[in-house]
Amino acid sequence: MDKNKNKISPDELSEDRAVREIMEKMAAGDLKEIETAFDRAQTMKCCPIGSGISGICCKNCAMGPCRVREDKTGLCGATMGTIAARNLARHIAAGTAAHSDHGRDLAHLLGLVAEGKAPGLEIKDELKLLKFAKNLGIKIDDRDIKEIARDASEKALSLFGQQNGEIDLIKMAPEKGRK
Repeated sequence: MDKNKNKISPDELSEDRAVREIMEKMAAGDLKEIETAFDRAQTMKCCPIGSGISGICCKNCAMGPCRVREDKTGLCGATMGTIAARNLARHIAAGTAAHSDHGRDLAHLLGLVAEGKAPGLEIKDELKLLKFAKNLGIKIDDRDIKEIARDASEKALSLFGQQNGEIDLIKMAPEKGRK
C-alpha cells in the first residue's frame, strides 16, 4: 500500500494533540511503513446498502431485516431517518463500550499505584494528575499526591455506569468535539 497517496495531514486526522504528535513522529521516522487505522480508513469503500440508491437495511430486531426506501417503512413503522438515527446511536454505543474498558483499567491502575500495590509503577506527571483530579471536582489543595490519585481513581471508576447528570470527563475532551 502506498501510504503517501492521498495522504491526509495529522491536523486533519484528529482533534487530539497527542494523536497528531504520534502520527507526525511516525511519518518522520522508521515507523512510516506501519499501517494505522487512519491509513485503512482512506482505502475503505462505502457499503452500497444505505447509500440512498437501494435504501437502507434495518437489522435491529427479530421482525426484519427490513430494506427501507423513501416510500416505505419497516415492519415497525420506522422511516429511513429513524433507522439511520437508531443505527448511529447503536454504533456510538458499541464504539464507546469497546473503548471504555481501557479507561476503566487505567482508573483501576491509578488506584493501585496510589495504594502502592503496583510494583514498578509511580506517578510521574503530578501536574497532569492534578488537572485530571480538578476536572473530576476533587479537592487538590494541601493534599498528598497519592490521596488525590486514590480519590481520582474512585471518582473515575464511579463514572462507569453513571445514569444521570453530566459526565465530568467531558470537560477534558477537545472543545471543538464537544459542540
